[in-house]
Amino acid sequence: MAADPESNGRILLVDDDPMVRRVGERMIGLLHFDVTTAAGGEEALERFREAPGAFRLVLMDLSMPGMSGQDAWRRMREIHPGVKVLFVSGYSEAEGLTELEREEVGFVQKPYRLDDLRKKLSEILDD
Repeated sequence: MAADPESNGRILLVDDDPMVRRVGERMIGLLHFDVTTAAGGEEALERFREAPGAFRLVLMDLSMPGMSGQDAWRRMREIHPGVKVLFVSGYSEAEGLTELEREEVGFVQKPYRLDDLRKKLSEILDD
């Protein structure tokens, strides 16, 4: 499928909940981004390895079965050190992230609204 000429780029959306992926995909589309989805950390790494420079940002759940979002992000950084990430979680803000990592990433609390997502994406991508 050809990319939308009005697109702001591609986002890798990673969440183990199918409903969250569907809603997230729609929201990201409304913000004029193309979306690739993954159901977990391992699948996200597979998609990322295929084209690490293709993604402007990874939007990823912190807590997932198997490989956590945090572990997947650390491995993505080994592949492409400049990867930008926006973590999401239903738990407290950026739980489990070190102080240094909190300065490198964005975070939005679940459930997030379209305006929350727009603001965070703008903060990270316009940096």
